[in-house]
Amino acid sequence: MVGGAPPGWQAELYRDNELFKLQTISSDGRFLFQVVPPQFGVNRCQVCDAGRCL
Repeated sequence: MVGGAPPGWQAELYRDNELFKLQTISSDGRFLFQVVPPQFGVNRCQVCDAGRCL
């Protein structure tokens, strides 16, 4: 999953409403969650920054 947000903010990756990974937005304003292994069934993922889901 790739996206953008203000540099220095935190990007939170949620899978099925549970926090899965967290990273700081790089100086170029981009984030990248590379390895998100699937679970059996439906995998609902969303990325949030500063409490706002993208």
